[in-house]
Amino acid sequence: MVMIYCKRIAMIFLGGLLLAIPSLQAVVLPPVTVAVAPDDFTASGAGDIIAGGPLAVTLVSPAVSTTFTGVIKSNVYHDSFTGDLDFVYQYTALTGETIGKITVANFNPSIADGIFADPFGVGGPGVDVGIRNDVAVNAGLLAAGFIPSLGPNPPNTVDRSNAGAVVEFNFEGPFGIPPGATTELLIVRTHATTFTTGKGGIIDSQTANVNVYAPSPEPRLVGLAAIGLLGLVAFFFRRRKVQVTE
Repeated sequence: MVMIYCKRIAMIFLGGLLLAIPSLQAVVLPPVTVAVAPDDFTASGAGDIIAGGPLAVTLVSPAVSTTFTGVIKSNVYHDSFTGDLDFVYQYTALTGETIGKITVANFNPSIADGIFADPFGVGGPGVDVGIRNDVAVNAGLLAAGFIPSLGPNPPNTVDRSNAGAVVEFNFEGPFGIPPGATTELLIVRTHATTFTTGKGGIIDSQTANVNVYAPSPEPRLVGLAAIGLLGLVAFFFRRRKVQVTE
């Protein structure tokens, strides 16, 4: 009888893990680690990746360091091609030094990656990172409080950390963000389906930590992990009960 219960509990735990495997396999893809030019997500004949309204109240976060001040806005949209989430950011520099980098997290491969059928370029694995400067023609972007760029330059490159969690927009050399400038929209297309408040950074010679929207773990995977944990607890509780009875 004890063996039967143990086998049943083990099967439940194993079943939960097997259900998770398709999701995990679909996103076991290498993150981008080499700096490349950002994609252009400006609406074109291929269509607009953002066709609806924002999914949240726009998150406005001050960026303050000893050498500069500014503010970053972020919001989330459904991608009209993939149906999953696009994360949109825009930074306004107020005072101080020229900004050289903006980072956003947490874009872990287990959350954000997938394969894109990208109408603006070649589809492939990972997140798709780019810019756009046509806020005025998109009602959903205007509704979230984003504005046409007031800055002289877009980021010249984008990259992703070796672990995949951090996406970086690089404003190197003459591409910096001076006081009074507002960036074009900085966009990270993902295959995430849920979001939360994550962390970002505004960087020159100092770093200001900011709050921005970011992907959150899939509820399905969290639920499966909970099932597995409950299975283990039940297994050890049953085993202890049998030992006491004997």
